[in-house]
Amino acid sequence: IGLHYTLLKKPVTDPEGVYIAFPFQLEDGKIYCDVPGGVMEAGVDQIPGSSNDWNTVQNFVSVRNDKKQIIFGSHEAPLMQFGGINTGRYIAGAKPESTHIYSWPMNNYWGTNFNADQQGSFTWTYYLTTFGNNQLKQATKTGWENRIPLLSRVLPAGKKEGALSSGSVLDFSTDDLLLVSVKPVENGSAIIFQFREINSNGTDLTISRTGNDDFLPLQLVDVTGTTLASPVSTLSFKPLETKFVRVNLE
Repeated sequence: IGLHYTLLKKPVTDPEGVYIAFPFQLEDGKIYCDVPGGVMEAGVDQIPGSSNDWNTVQNFVSVRNDKKQIIFGSHEAPLMQFGGINTGRYIAGAKPESTHIYSWPMNNYWGTNFNADQQGSFTWTYYLTTFGNNQLKQATKTGWENRIPLLSRVLPAGKKEGALSSGSVLDFSTDDLLLVSVKPVENGSAIIFQFREINSNGTDLTISRTGNDDFLPLQLVDVTGTTLASPVSTLSFKPLETKFVRVNLE
């Protein structure tokens, strides 16, 4: 389900905030929030002393129990409050009181150096879906797929010489990894992949050319591309681990 909001905001200087309520009801449910580099249970897995009145959602929020989950997110309004409207609560170690989520697209509570009023036309969107499983892998892929738009290109009119086709040049041995980024190596026939394990169980990765059973050598590197280990045919990932992998294509 896609939700589209438009607000014509009047110039008001009195303290006010806009909250959009999503009163999800899920028995024995807990709230999990996607943050840079991983997923945390709200109020539980956070760094001690970090904000728990509100959170900034990277790609998705998952409200889940041991059987199912609700997956929810916004491209333009990532600031959310979990369990209730918690503004001004400031209780260390507090956990969400319910499975309700309150999106917080705007407010003028802050004593900062910009205008006290907000005015004009504002638009923002949400996506919402459910699954009959509680897999972290499912939530992560759904969140990223909804956050990243489909790539497209225009084919100019001309003589049709054959049907369009698509395919992959590489085969990956597991779908428990999220492909975060791909970067070609300058002046070389190699690619650096950034992978993140997303199923919380750990997994092994092999890569081969499509139609060829021979595994390509995988070399562990750091974020700058500096070599960390000798090439191997199989690379192991711990639960939720991130690695940069260089693959030579020659």
